[in-house]
Amino acid sequence: MEPSALTSVQSTMSVRTWRRQGIALALAAAATAVDETSDPAAVPSTIATVPAYLLGKPGELYERKDGAIIRASDAELATARRYATLPDADKGPVSKGQRISILAAQSTYRVGEPVRVLHVLEALDRSVDVFVMGPKAIRDEYVDDVLASPIAREGAAYDGAVPKGPLADFHYEISTYRFDTPGRHTIRWKGAGAAIQGDLGLISNALVVTVVAAETP
Repeated sequence: MEPSALTSVQSTMSVRTWRRQGIALALAAAATAVDETSDPAAVPSTIATVPAYLLGKPGELYERKDGAIIRASDAELATARRYATLPDADKGPVSKGQRISILAAQSTYRVGEPVRVLHVLEALDRSVDVFVMGPKAIRDEYVDDVLASPIAREGAAYDGAVPKGPLADFHYEISTYRFDTPGRHTIRWKGAGAAIQGDLGLISNALVVTVVAAETP
């Protein structure tokens, strides 16, 4: 893929600003991940095999816009809640009791249409510590095997809650990509976790999107 064919929009903040705004959400993030009551209406009634800790999750979803942390749209929250019902084949592989996955609202987009990529770390094992404060910056994300986000991690400061699994952490920034030519593109994510954790050695599922020509009048 030619570099000009992809525009990546990533929100970045200094560690100090990230800590100041992120800590205000730390307790809420932990409550969402661990203590929130499931909403039966949030997921299909046919999924009796879904773990209880995934039902109705996430309760809330946040993103950064113009340096501020805001609630993501209801549509993106609905997309995130689809994670609970995804088959394992559409999630990242499990390694050391956890896995990371990415998902988008649809599989087909028009040229120039924003592709919004949501991120989740799922801790399946009770021994796994989850650094839930966020939204955490996205690192080591690749489009068609080309690095599309910073590979270097931010400073190692962390002032948030660290609950143990099992739980799903959706407190990551939302990546936005736009493609200016039709084609098929594959997105993968590797840089999960808080900076203080270093490289978790995880890799997401391959998220494949098809870009088609824009409709003409």
